[in-house]
Amino acid sequence: GGRGGRHSPELYPHTLKCSNASDTSSAYSGSDTMTSVHSSLDMDMEVDLSGLLESIVDSDEEEDLEESMDSLTVRDAVRECLEKDPSERTDDDIEILLEFTQHLKAFTNMTLTVRRALCAVMVFAVVEKADTIVMNDGEEHDSWSVLINGQVGIEHQNGEIEHLNVGDSFGMAEATLEKLYH
Repeated sequence: GGRGGRHSPELYPHTLKCSNASDTSSAYSGSDTMTSVHSSLDMDMEVDLSGLLESIVDSDEEEDLEESMDSLTVRDAVRECLEKDPSERTDDDIEILLEFTQHLKAFTNMTLTVRRALCAVMVFAVVEKADTIVMNDGEEHDSWSVLINGQVGIEHQNGEIEHLNVGDSFGMAEATLEKLYH
């Protein structure tokens, strides 16, 4: 048995676990976007969207500081767009998200049309606590998630841990867009 009705990792060949707090942007196939976020996390928790903002590293170089400020402005704009209900997103919001996603590995092999469609429907989810299991082996995952902050570890049956970083994705198979069982 596991804690609180969760299955222990030994029973499952692959367990996805956040190794530190991370933010993911997900394109959900269903219309119950926020319900999908909470059910896939398998826990009761408040969603805190503050994790995306990173602090500025002190710098003597004015240019570095200016660049950091530009980066923060972009991150704020992206977070603001992702926090909106997809039905309330404007064309400008979608353009901001398109610009942001073009730099993420998960989106590199997609056409502009596909990226634009995803930017119109994706939602923002935050996992606050390190070592939170976000998915167990055999669990249906009907969404595709992309890490935009933090790291996720996939624990294989042999004990090996594969790390996913910013720009990596997990969940529904991109190529088939059919449900993938981990």
